[in-house]
Amino acid sequence: MLLQNRAVIALGLRISTNVLKGPLMDTARPNSDMSEFRKVFSKAKHIAIITGAGVSAESGVPTFRGEHEKWRKWQSQDLASPEAFSRTPSRVWEFYHYRRELALNRKPSAAHLAIAECEARLKKQGRSVVVITQCTDDLHRQAGSKHLLKIH
Repeated sequence: MLLQNRAVIALGLRISTNVLKGPLMDTARPNSDMSEFRKVFSKAKHIAIITGAGVSAESGVPTFRGEHEKWRKWQSQDLASPEAFSRTPSRVWEFYHYRRELALNRKPSAAHLAIAECEARLKKQGRSVVVITQCTDDLHRQAGSKHLLKIH
């Protein structure tokens, strides 16, 4: 059974997700039928918009594994974990200083602004939107998104 009150927007992907209710768990299957996505989205009362590093790339914030990213030779656990800090605190401090400086000088991208506008418009219709992101650059908030869940 298609759940009519929930929709997920996978930014950067041109798919909708149909959620089927099963006896043990919900399962999702990709569907490239945009008309079906529009139908489900128009009826959804609760919407989650999921973003990753790509949403901030347009703002000039490089992705962690980007082609020109200076930190790509290290694994994330070598730069952003308590263990890494115990082993090489200077490298961890340098990494976070670099990321902080990047974020301070950036403005929200068109995608950040569109997401915030979507959230505001849907709120006026009595619908709820939550933005779930891996981004730590604060650009979603700067764009005007109110309901953010940062998971990293």
